Amino acid sequence: MSQKHQPKGLYKVTIHAYRRSDITEEQFHDHWINIHAPKISSLLKKYGVIGYTQYHTPSWVRAKAAEQLKTLGSFATENVADYDGYVELRMPDLSCYENARKDPYYAQVVKPDEEEFFDFERSKVTVGWEEIYVDEREGGRVDESVAGG
Repeated sequence: MSQKHQPKGLYKVTIHAYRRSDITEEQFHDHWINIHAPKISSLLKKYGVIGYTQYHTPSWVRAKAAEQLKTLGSFATENVADYDGYVELRMPDLSCYENARKDPYYAQVVKPDEEEFFDFERSKVTVGWEEIYVDEREGGRVDESVAGG
């Protein structure tokens, strides 16, 4: 009988986002960066979310990735996901995100703004925890016994 894995790292909520069909890629990314991020950032921080990262993946970047994957030989070019972007929320406990969504500010300001540019019918969410082995941002360490050092 296998033992249940226990999280050692932070919990992560990842939203694989599609834009609404009635807005352009440029409008989507501009709104997400310049309008939405300032509205949600302080709310997330207030409830203990310690990381909020947007990944922008417009079609020209996806096309470039598909072309580069041909030379890598590891992935099929059709495996490049077609999402418009991703959001990663990092937190010590999932209740951080849950409590932020219960705040009246979320219902009054953030949620209506999300409806302006996200396609909730097509977007997907994953929830799990992260196990970080290399993190250049924090002066990530390499296990030299594995790296051959």
